[in-house]
Amino acid sequence: MLKMTCHAELATRMNFAVQHLLAATHFALESREVERENAGKPFGPHFDELLWTVSACVFASVAGLEAYANEVFADRAETLPEVDADVADKMWELCERRPLLEKFDAIYRLRGIGPLDRGSRGAQDVSALVALRNGLIHFKPQWDTEQATHAKISRDLGGRFEPSTLITNEPIFPRRWACSSCAVWSLAAARDFLLAVEASAGLPSKVGKHQHKMQV
Repeated sequence: MLKMTCHAELATRMNFAVQHLLAATHFALESREVERENAGKPFGPHFDELLWTVSACVFASVAGLEAYANEVFADRAETLPEVDADVADKMWELCERRPLLEKFDAIYRLRGIGPLDRGSRGAQDVSALVALRNGLIHFKPQWDTEQATHAKISRDLGGRFEPSTLITNEPIFPRRWACSSCAVWSLAAARDFLLAVEASAGLPSKVGKHQHKMQV
């Protein structure tokens, strides 16, 4: 008697865009709790906790944006079904190491809806958020009288959230961004930008499906 055997392999892959945004939500809530517990206190050790939690929120928010763009190309059979695979591969090759908004511009073009509106509030928020992340990741100390790079980041962030009241008479960067209002803004900037991308580009609802978990 012949015996027939069948061998099957199941491949799985982890996506992280939503996880990063959920992490950002966690850190935004943590920063708010630090401020609540230390309400009325002057500048002190709790400021270090704000530096840690708000930094983590900024990093996770930008990581969510980066991961989302990468996942659109990785999942192109679902997200870019009308685009020839070779065209999608070539576009990814060209923009993989390009700035974040250029990746989303490529996604918009591949979806056939024209270029990303860089002048929109959402795109401008993301640009400022990435500038903050880069300023922290690649931090270079500068004297307060010679803060060319720091001053630009401060200008980019101006008016987007209420700076820390624990420190006065300083620009937003390098320290006054360390407050819960910045963390809340960082999360909202990433989340709302991706919600707008999903809506305008007609992409499958990924962030939209989980946005109720990303409220602070």
